[in-house]
Amino acid sequence: MIKIIRPQKPTFLELNAEQWNNDYVERRAENLTCQFSWRTYERKPVNEHLEPVLLEMTKNHCAFCDCYELGADIKPTIEHFDPKTRSPHLAYEWTNLFPACHYCQEKNNAFDEQLLKPDDEDYDFYRYFYFDDATGELEPNPQATPEEQTRAEITIRLYRLNGSERRKIKEKRLTWVKRFRAGLVETDKIDDYPYRYLYSV
Repeated sequence: MIKIIRPQKPTFLELNAEQWNNDYVERRAENLTCQFSWRTYERKPVNEHLEPVLLEMTKNHCAFCDCYELGADIKPTIEHFDPKTRSPHLAYEWTNLFPACHYCQEKNNAFDEQLLKPDDEDYDFYRYFYFDDATGELEPNPQATPEEQTRAEITIRLYRLNGSERRKIKEKRLTWVKRFRAGLVETDKIDDYPYRYLYSV
């Protein structure tokens, strides 16, 4: 989960997000079990407009586990950081939307106020996390404050960043570290590789 610089809000959200959010809030107020579906803009669902913009923001990486390449080898999805069932007023909020792999998106309705957000101004991977190159696991940085360690623990748990169900993500990280140390990763093309936080290990 590397630092993300979020670009300017797309014009179609600037013009419509407030109304779309309000509409969804009203629907939820009338029926808490109503299913979310993306609104249509210029004859396409809004998520189809959002996906290319969000993927450009992360260079086709998942915003959370940093797997690659979304839209090619891995089907992308749009993650509502603060779940839309919990915060329907944020369903179309630009700063609440991230591109994700389906493993990370399966966080579903789980949320914690201390969850780390990769586009926060003060977020830095190494401030919160430590990569164990013996196990392939991400761990809270032992030099971080207790509060920062708690936030890292929550993020690892909710996004299942070490989960065995994630097609051996720990083994994949170790493989890429070995490639990096063997000189097989071109450092001027870091965005073309998964798990970019590994390449200063």
